[in-house]
Amino acid sequence: TPFINYLLYLYPPRFVQLGIGGIWLGITLSLGSLAGFFTSKYAHLGEKYLGVRKTVLIATITPGLLYLALSFITNSVATIILVVTAIGAMQLRKPIFLDYVNRHVASDIRATSLSIVSMITGLYVAGMGVLIGVLADYNISYAFVFMGSLIILGALFIRIDKTHTQGTQVD
Repeated sequence: TPFINYLLYLYPPRFVQLGIGGIWLGITLSLGSLAGFFTSKYAHLGEKYLGVRKTVLIATITPGLLYLALSFITNSVATIILVVTAIGAMQLRKPIFLDYVNRHVASDIRATSLSIVSMITGLYVAGMGVLIGVLADYNISYAFVFMGSLIILGALFIRIDKTHTQGTQVD
């Protein structure tokens, strides 16, 4: 989740490294936001056609794979496409996981639960930001490899399947 913020800070220097013109920064962000709109809007179709387990795996592992690709790809057009796709892919998981939270956390503690998760995420982002910043200062590709590897590792350990998402909403 937090790595979308780091992508937004790291893709501009990566573009500079690759000689991609400044106008492409805005175009890329706009296209990525548009891609994110569509992935969020149609995220439910993944569960319908692929099932819960595959949808969660795709929603979590795809950004990691894209970050790894960003570390190795040096073609300008491919890099722009990867950034747009990564921004869109990071938005895919939002409606999926929010739906799971809404199904399993009672409404009287939902706000508190979400606040605690947000606070823990904030601490995680702060700590990882220092490490990613150091890596990026040394070599931007290393930062992308680190983020991609960490996302993939996390995706492989997430074990959500149909049994976790069945049932009615808890109230």
